[in-house]
Amino acid sequence: GLNQRTPEEAQARAAEALDKINSGAPFEDVAREYSESPEAADGGSLGMVAEEDLNPEIFETLLALPEGGVS
Repeated sequence: GLNQRTPEEAQARAAEALDKINSGAPFEDVAREYSESPEAADGGSLGMVAEEDLNPEIFETLLALPEGGVS
């Protein structure tokens, strides 16, 4: 569950999820399997989010991503 992993375990789990996405697994499927957020059941979709509701660092990362990109 949330906050029950060491940082190293969380990093390894994130790397495993990213490997699956990079190998062609649909993001939505990987989010349902790996995510611990409330949005996991919806395939990780955050829906529409206003720019002012995002952390500036996250917003800048999003702007730099190509369509369909993963960070």
